[in-house]
Amino acid sequence: MKNTLLLNPSSDPDSPNHAFIENIVPFLHQLSKIYVIHLICPVSSEQEKQQILGRLLNSKLFSSKVIDERRVLFCESDQGKIHIIRKCTC
Repeated sequence: MKNTLLLNPSSDPDSPNHAFIENIVPFLHQLSKIYVIHLICPVSSEQEKQQILGRLLNSKLFSSKVIDERRVLFCESDQGKIHIIRKCTC
């Protein structure tokens, strides 16, 4: 999800400031008409996770049923990403 849907222009890793890539929200609306969207997001802190969830909430992607909240998954390591991918493809 990071660097694909979201960018963090902040150079300080302790103060993330994620923002959506331009035109990604309308693209997700179109994509959701064809596919069920799962988002995997590696994070380094609870603050970063909350900020990303806040961006998704503010974009109305959850309330418009573009993305199911239960399909947004967070992890803190590469092993976590691998585990999530294996679980989602089963």
